Amino acid sequence: MTYRRDYGKLRLWRPCKTPFRRGGQGSKNPAPLGAGSSIRLDSIEILGNIGSNHKSLFILFENLFISDSDERIRISAFNILKKLFPIKAIRPISHAIEREDSDLLISLIEFLEEVRFSKRRDLLIEKIKTFNKRYLNFLVIDSNLGNLRYIELKEIILNYRMYLSFESLYFHRHKIPLALDFYDFNFLSNK
Repeated sequence: MTYRRDYGKLRLWRPCKTPFRRGGQGSKNPAPLGAGSSIRLDSIEILGNIGSNHKSLFILFENLFISDSDERIRISAFNILKKLFPIKAIRPISHAIEREDSDLLISLIEFLEEVRFSKRRDLLIEKIKTFNKRYLNFLVIDSNLGNLRYIELKEIILNYRMYLSFESLYFHRHKIPLALDFYDFNFLSNK
């Protein structure tokens, strides 16, 4: 048996037979979206404000940055990594560029530009090769990617992000490839 203190009284604590699980894949009781993330976010910011560049803190922020499902927490961990550990952060950032598809990708690319990482062009070329082949054929041929400068590769990635946002906004929702919708052509010609 285990004992615990609860408000100054000693109480007997017994684990229940069926523990209550919150969240997780296939769980009957999923955790609400963002439950506890504000507390986690505040504690991450407090740890970042302390400013210690200890190895255990680097491992914590690296794990949060790579594997957390909440984008705000990943962004906060990235900001602390780039502030406290700019050289050590290159490896997890290069790993995240390969797998990231959110708006954080733009910040990661800009960080690599700031620290002048030697293999940054290769990372962007590999990221571009993972794009939709229809978009890639429209834009460039694979053999031309090696001839482009870093800024041009960065612009290709930014344009692809815009392309995806427009495609999801207009094509999937309205089933039309363009944002323009002309219902009555006679109305336009009478003016």
